Amino acid sequence: MSDGTIVRLLGVNTPERGMPYYDEATELLADLVLGQVPVLIADSLSPDTGDNDRLLRHIENEDGLLVNYQLIKQGMAIWYPYEDGTDKDQSYEQGEEIAARDEVGLWAPSPHQVIIRYIDYDPDSGQGNETVEIENVGGTAIQLEGWYLQDEASRTHYNFPNVTLDSGSVIRIHSGEGTDSDTDLFWGWYQGIWNNNGGDLALLQDEEGLMVDYYCYDYPSRLDGHCV
Repeated sequence: MSDGTIVRLLGVNTPERGMPYYDEATELLADLVLGQVPVLIADSLSPDTGDNDRLLRHIENEDGLLVNYQLIKQGMAIWYPYEDGTDKDQSYEQGEEIAARDEVGLWAPSPHQVIIRYIDYDPDSGQGNETVEIENVGGTAIQLEGWYLQDEASRTHYNFPNVTLDSGSVIRIHSGEGTDSDTDLFWGWYQGIWNNNGGDLALLQDEEGLMVDYYCYDYPSRLDGHCV
């Protein structure tokens, strides 16, 4: 804000710097609020501030547009549902469904036929051993270098190395440490990635930032039934 106040937009998760669509999301946000005096709307279900004392707010610009919703609806952000919810969750969920349906921004489809087959998000051996399985269901081998895998919170993302996924083959991405092979890759993250309390969303994007596949669990109504 012009007075130096730092605001965290509630219910949205935009791409981090250096990730696909970061520049586009930044430009859209500027178009919506730059040079304006937007209205900051507190939420009855959320704390007043978050990390680093940033205000947690819904933002409405001078045209009456809910900025958080516009970022989600135009595919420049993922809806990020908090455990306790927010006053605007219904709108944000609808915005994400529209973006996914219209295949805009982050939801623009990749031509590659690779699916997220399964997430073992709560393994008996502990969160450091979480596993994601992806499968090439297309007819040709695919080079995965530069692809991204992340959860909806984007606390970290996995950047695929120089590895080829043959047609009909499956590769597993483990959250912990290990030695990469043709069938198993290791994220090397120091803690659990996938949420065990209330569901999560996995996003798989190719090197151009196009959506290869997404997979969510424990969100019964999210993304028009694309959940398990």
